[in-house]
Formats: sequence, C-alpha cells, structure tokens
Amino acid sequence: MKILVTGATGKVGQAFIRRILLAQDWSHAAVRALCHRRLLVPQPPRLEVVQGNIALQSDVARAVDGVTHVLHLATCKETPDAVIDVTVKGMFLLLEACRKSDTFQQLILIGGDAAAGPFF
Repeated sequence: MKILVTGATGKVGQAFIRRILLAQDWSHAAVRALCHRRLLVPQPPRLEVVQGNIALQSDVARAVDGVTHVLHLATCKETPDAVIDVTVKGMFLLLEACRKSDTFQQLILIGGDAAAGPFF
C-alpha cells in the first residue's frame, strides 16, 4: 500500500502522516507527500516527498505513479486564480491520473477551511 497525501504540509496532512507512520497496524503502508512550496522535514522511513504543483499534469502524474490510495487535502487561499488552479484544475488532474493508473484503488477527499477560498 502506498498512500499519496496532497496538502501534506497542512494541519490535517501533517497529523495524518505522523499518525500513520507511527501506527503499528499501518507499518506495511508507505506515504508519498505531494508538497508545493513547503516541504516536510525530517523525512522518516516510509515517507517520500515529491515536490510539485497540483495544477501541472506532469507533477500530478509523477505523484500518482505507483500509489494505491490518495488522501486529497490540497486547498488554497491566496488568490482567485490560485484557488481555481488548486481546487478545480488540481482536482480534475488528480482524478484523471487516478483513472489512468494501474495501481490506484481509492481516493478520499477531505475539505478544509480553504476548500473554496475564504474570500468568496
């Protein structure tokens, strides 16, 4: 099992990654974190960090490659253009990459406080 976490550097993403890597019941699972501007440091065993932009097809394809599960947490609250890139375009690209994947099994979507942008 390899779990891709988008929005991995946010509050929920960091808590999820920390808990799953410490849980004995999940010792068989590896985690791949898609990080945009901030990175997760340090990187413990079973955690792979992929730096990229969820609004770029090539970055999303690279992040999804070989994963079985996706926990989609990525949101944005900077500008209207960035919100559209992350929440709409990013979601579309992520779903398309999952649809095309031979290993993908399940996507879990969790909304956050910035899922639609706080300024709308």
